Amino acid sequence: MPQNPFVIATKTVNAEVYVFDYSKHPSKPPLDGACNPDLRLRGHSSEGYGFSWKVEPYIPFNINPAGMQPVLTTTYLLAFPSILASIVGSPFLLHVKDILNPESTNWGTAMGLLLTYVFFSFFSSTSLTL
Repeated sequence: MPQNPFVIATKTVNAEVYVFDYSKHPSKPPLDGACNPDLRLRGHSSEGYGFSWKVEPYIPFNINPAGMQPVLTTTYLLAFPSILASIVGSPFLLHVKDILNPESTNWGTAMGLLLTYVFFSFFSSTSLTL
């Protein structure tokens, strides 16, 4: 994937995408407020966004079983890197998932899930919250 750290794209409110090479622009914007992108992309007619990151091998998984609900917190233990504990959604659903074996993830009762999350979040000095 070609990359240039000086190229920035931003989506406007009128569905255009402006592309800037900030190595060719001044550090401060012009006083008249004019926007002069290096490239204007037109034609997108509805909402949308996209992003890209460094492509590396990974194990795909769905971190958010509640669909479009926000992920409030996700925690994992370095001792068990394939298991994620997450609180998602507006009703604060608890979700624990083994990302290496997602079909076989069965953590039992809600109390079992809660205790697992508490263990992951509060009783481990090696936990990392994303």
